Amino acid sequence: MANYSKGDDAMDYKILIVDDEPDIVSMLASFFAGNGYQVLTAHSGMESLRRVEQNPDIILLDINMPDMDGLDIARNIREGRTGTDARTPILLLSAVPLSGNARCAPDLSREAENCHFLLKPVRMAQLAETLDDMLTGAPDVSRPAHGIADVGSNEEDTPVFIREDAL
Repeated sequence: MANYSKGDDAMDYKILIVDDEPDIVSMLASFFAGNGYQVLTAHSGMESLRRVEQNPDIILLDINMPDMDGLDIARNIREGRTGTDARTPILLLSAVPLSGNARCAPDLSREAENCHFLLKPVRMAQLAETLDDMLTGAPDVSRPAHGIADVGSNEEDTPVFIREDAL
């Protein structure tokens, strides 16, 4: 794993995983717990607003959810309405490209401080590397190509998930 600013162990990091699809939450939670993270999960926007009060170090957030979308959750966090640090890094995920969503592009630019976006389907290695970079503040050129091992595979291009509606 990469050298983390809070120590040499991912155990120092608490990640909040928010997605309305239970299988995705379960798979990601297993992956990150297996790599030493403390894992919090939420299956809805409202539940995520309660979980952020537990002060995660980073938030993995699906944009498209039925009760409250990820952009609204990010906005609540950035505006200090959640009881957590408004600067908490947020990684937004969506099966819809931002360019194809008229609402996302302008909203993301306003909420963009310490936010990143990945398009689903995403590879575990890509997800792990992005989170490593977000947590450490910059890419670590001294680490191996990917800082966290893929679950159940030695291949670095194992998908996190493949959805039929992914573009």
